[in-house]
Amino acid sequence: MCQNVSGVATETLAQGTNNAKKWGKHLYEAFHVTSGVKQWGVSSPYLFAVNLYDLSNELNNIKAGCHIGKILLNHLIAC
Repeated sequence: MCQNVSGVATETLAQGTNNAKKWGKHLYEAFHVTSGVKQWGVSSPYLFAVNLYDLSNELNNIKAGCHIGKILLNHLIAC
C-alpha cells in the first residue's frame, strides 16, 4: 500500500472544482472544493483506501481513541 500520498493525490483530483448539495427540492449554494476524492470515480476505492491507511497510522501514532484493556480502539469501518 502506498504511504503518505493521500494529500497529494486527493488535492490534485479536486483542485479547482465546485460542488453544490441538494436536499429535497432545495439546492444549496455551490462551494469550492480544495481536496477530497470524487465519488463514483474509477480511482475512488483505491484513493479511499490510501486515505484510510494514512488516517489509521496517524490515529495509532498519537494513541488517540479508547483503551479497552490493552487494546486501542480508534476507528471502526463498515463496508
